[in-house]
Amino acid sequence: MAAEGVARAFGRGAKNADGPKAYISGGVDPRWQRRGVGSAVLRWQQAQTRRRFAQDGMAPVLLRAFSEESNAAERALLSRSGFRLVRY
Repeated sequence: MAAEGVARAFGRGAKNADGPKAYISGGVDPRWQRRGVGSAVLRWQQAQTRRRFAQDGMAPVLLRAFSEESNAAERALLSRSGFRLVRY
């Protein structure tokens, strides 16, 4: 949250109740990109997802993210963070 009370980034994770799979999504205000905000949100999402599955005795976790082909910044972040393209 920026000093003026405006959200500049968000992250969400949804745990699949039927198995060790989760879906994450998020975003960063384009004016705040390339400052490490998205990387920090993604690391937090990964840690929270692992923690939630560990509490349920499930591991390893398969983390999935959806990204629009036109969203180069998000695709680059996911690629740098070890995600790989599965399909469009």
